[in-house]
Amino acid sequence: MALEIERKFLIKSIPWSDDTPCQKLYQGYLGSNSPAVIRVRADDQARQAWLTIKGPVQNITREEFEYDIPWEDSLALRKMCHHVIEKTRRKIHYIDQIWELDEFHGDNQGLIIAELELSDETAVWVPPPWIGTEITHDFRYYNNNLASIPWTSWV
Repeated sequence: MALEIERKFLIKSIPWSDDTPCQKLYQGYLGSNSPAVIRVRADDQARQAWLTIKGPVQNITREEFEYDIPWEDSLALRKMCHHVIEKTRRKIHYIDQIWELDEFHGDNQGLIIAELELSDETAVWVPPPWIGTEITHDFRYYNNNLASIPWTSWV
């Protein structure tokens, strides 16, 4: 069984430069709530795509199953998606951690979320100086919820 153990934060300052590598990601949601979230994610530039199924969150852990899918299948699945988000992802190394920073576009423009995946819920980690408020337990910030109720509608 695959587990995702993750903490989420807003950021206080931008820790990347213009030349930091990034991915432009499309995420469409086929099913977006209880008991599971089902999404198609695609990196259009790399022509790569994935189908992901996420179970309910318990503390900071949930089951996550992710599968590579053919590019052409992702194009067909996009037509079935109820809600969509687009974002730019950057991976920032800080000490021995890899942080994923998602800069959202469209209705969520202006929102940047930093995520840290951990090996277990008690793993020790060091907060970088650029992270701000923890939002791990604020479900409004989960991507599937941002796709249906944009950040700009409740800030």
